[in-house]
Amino acid sequence: NQIMLRPERVGSFGTVKNDNIGAYVSDVLNINDRLYAMLSLRWDRFMQSKGGAWGQPYNQNAVSPKLGLVYQVIKDKVSLFGNYTNGFQNDNPVVQQPDGSVINIKPIYANQWEAGVKSELLNGRINTTLSYYTINIDNALRLDENRFTRQDGKQQSRGLELDVLANPCNGLNIILGYGYNENKIVKALENEGNFVAGTPNHIASYWISYKIQNGVLKNLGLGAGGNYVSNSYFDEANKIIIPSYSIVNATLFYENDKWRSGFKLNNIGNAEYWDAYGSYNPTRNFSVD
Repeated sequence: NQIMLRPERVGSFGTVKNDNIGAYVSDVLNINDRLYAMLSLRWDRFMQSKGGAWGQPYNQNAVSPKLGLVYQVIKDKVSLFGNYTNGFQNDNPVVQQPDGSVINIKPIYANQWEAGVKSELLNGRINTTLSYYTINIDNALRLDENRFTRQDGKQQSRGLELDVLANPCNGLNIILGYGYNENKIVKALENEGNFVAGTPNHIASYWISYKIQNGVLKNLGLGAGGNYVSNSYFDEANKIIIPSYSIVNATLFYENDKWRSGFKLNNIGNAEYWDAYGSYNPTRNFSVD
């Protein structure tokens, strides 16, 4: 109430006004009945007409292409694919440093190359995707030991991903996923060669559920699964480790064509774990929907 009665005592950093406009065009070409190509281009303009207490009017343009190829080795069953994507992120172009100075942030660009194989087997009951990727990030942001924002780095992320979706029989659904990622600082004035903070090397997830199809218990279902996350670093100096963890969940549900209700027990093992930002996550809990 005192703040509302005396607004002159409230600090203000001024007014910031940002506008974005963009355009995106894309086309898929059927080169033949097994080979497809995608061509696309995105243009984005970031405009800051008011920059608050520190910033000045600021305009920033970025262009992002995307190319892709798909070839069906076995018609409608097994396909090889490859793509190139150039992405960007327009951050707030003005950042205040701890000493009161400001830094103008350039667009953060990421170039991704990916190749892999997709399969659809047993009349679509089993779908798999295996891919390898490399992502190079230019103009990467980092905080030095004095909490100053620096834009002097390059990062490289490369890894492998496997996804499996299966429905072997009616009512039974299986989801499996695994990812290996090596995300490193490849160029910087500090911590060059270190892992990027909050980026574990291994992530895995799984979920299996079954819904009874006939009889008195029809539409009653059970499900169980969880996920695993390996060690990661909390800081880019790679001195503080966020421990690995494994979580298991389960659910009992009833579902028909009109409604669904269920009981879910999360973190059955009551594991203690922290996310990539160092925040403590809930231990054993349940939810009803």
